[in-house]
This record gives sequence, structure tokens and C-alpha cells, in this order.
Amino acid sequence: MTQGGTPRARLPSQARLHQSREFQRVYKHGMRATGAWLTAVVLRQNVPKGVRLGVSVSKDNGSAVRRNKIKRLLREAFRLERHALPPDIDVVLIPRPNDAHATLPELRAEVARLCQQALEKRQRNSQRRRSREGDAKREGGEAR
Repeated sequence: MTQGGTPRARLPSQARLHQSREFQRVYKHGMRATGAWLTAVVLRQNVPKGVRLGVSVSKDNGSAVRRNKIKRLLREAFRLERHALPPDIDVVLIPRPNDAHATLPELRAEVARLCQQALEKRQRNSQRRRSREGDAKREGGEAR
């Protein structure tokens, strides 16, 4: 609760990636989409745990104060957009070093767009893979 008595809107702990191995799994197996302000790495979960967020801000983005502000903005943008995302994905957001300051509406739009792009990219890649495997079977060869 804030001092005024209104409830504080927060991203719950279970909606975040915490451990290094969770981040590494998303980096290794996820699909990337890059925009003007950030890169999103998205991975579908094997066992749905709800949409979860990880934020990775490098020192190239400035001082600790600036990096923490960026993380707060990205978490808020994700919190406001997560209702529109599939419930079974893990997302890591990586802001691009930039001297300009992104606004919350810009980040909200980019988070939603990049998550959708990454999911569509994964779907296209899996369709191509299935198509190649089907072609190989029809030709009597083995799938690659």
C-alpha cells in the first residue's frame, strides 16, 4: 500500500525469472526480436507457469541509478501488457544502450510487438522444419 492508502500495483514474484539457469535456458532456446529500444528473447514453457519476465541491463546503459530506472520501466511496461501475451512464455528483455529516454507508452508498444514477433518467428521456423522433414520422407531420404 502507498501512503495514500491505494494498493500498489506490482509484478508478482512468480511472474519473474530469478535464477541464472532460467535466464540461460531462455537465451539458449528462445527466439529473439529486436526493436528500437530493446531486444526480447521469448521461449515457450514446457510446463505452463504463467507468463514470466527477466530483465538484463548491461553497464553500457549507464550508472546503477539509470539501470535501475530502466528495469523499473521495463517491468511496468511488461506488467501492463502481460494480459495480452500467451500464458506459457518466458521473456527476457534486454534494453539497447541509448542516450534517449524511452517513455512508458513506447516501451509498452515495443514489448507487445517484439514478443509477438519472436513467437511468430518460432512458429515459422518449426513449420519450415516440418516441411523439410516431410520432403525428405517423400524423397525416401532421412530428415536432417
